[in-house]
Amino acid sequence: MTSDIPVQSSMVVSARYDASAKCLRLFMRDGAKVACYPVSPELYGHFLISESKGRFFKYHLAKLARVESAGPIAEAIGEPAPRPSHQVAEDDCCTKALYRAIATGRLDKAESWTHDKCGCEWRSRLVCGVIQWTPVTYIQVF
Repeated sequence: MTSDIPVQSSMVVSARYDASAKCLRLFMRDGAKVACYPVSPELYGHFLISESKGRFFKYHLAKLARVESAGPIAEAIGEPAPRPSHQVAEDDCCTKALYRAIATGRLDKAESWTHDKCGCEWRSRLVCGVIQWTPVTYIQVF
């Protein structure tokens, strides 16, 4: 079980690091929750000792970040809730069709997807706020 660590910052209230998932969750002053993945233990340590958490986030973590929930400031100005990020294992047949299905938003809460053309089944799993899609391997017995 990981716990929140309060930090001194004008941008970040607290941080929670899950070493097994290499995931750093940051809880921002405006109420937003951001997941950064993958973050090594060394990078997390550098974040904790940095003089400016906001500057460190901007230059080292922002490219790894996914917004898990928007803060009240974003909600007050009418920004829509962020859609989850997806990561797809590349293959020669299904990748483009899977990306098209993801773009429609219909797979944001789906556990599986089957390609209409070839019948390949894909499964999703949530890793640090990112939905990862991988094909299910079938073994045919003749």
